Amino acid sequence: MMILGNPTLINTYTPSSVASVEITSGIDSTYSSYMFVFTDMHVETASNVLTFQTGASYNTATTTAPVVAYMYESGTSDGFDFEGGIAWSSQTTMVEMHRRMGNDSDNCLAGIMILYDPASTTHDKFFYYNFNHTMDLGPATAQTINQGQIKTTSAITQIKFSTNGVTTLFSGTIQLYGIT
Repeated sequence: MMILGNPTLINTYTPSSVASVEITSGIDSTYSSYMFVFTDMHVETASNVLTFQTGASYNTATTTAPVVAYMYESGTSDGFDFEGGIAWSSQTTMVEMHRRMGNDSDNCLAGIMILYDPASTTHDKFFYYNFNHTMDLGPATAQTINQGQIKTTSAITQIKFSTNGVTTLFSGTIQLYGIT
């Protein structure tokens, strides 16, 4: 992924065994786009995934169209598919960002998410992300590429990252950058 502009680090979040991270400041009209860099994200329960949602009550309608490429470590299976299991149409609950993450000590997720023009009060918002992670099936390495639309003309000033498990905890590093 090519990043145009000059990324400026706004904040670094280092969740450690938490259920969610709410970024409630730093997203405003200062920058035209915002980039979230995920490093060494690890879920404590296998088969869980990271999720996100935006808006004041974290219930903004979101539509996605993900694709996933994967290869089992054993080399016995591979694929590249539209991932219907995490494709959403006007989803108002937490949006799954990838499929079935492993929780072995060497399993993690890394990647980048871009949120475009969140301060606009004229148009819906768009996002894109590209993640590489270890799936618990196989085990396998997987790449999830997703883009979507956050269907609101209200400014987005906050985002929540969580897991799909009610009590599942996660750890890692999330850096928030502004892009001019």
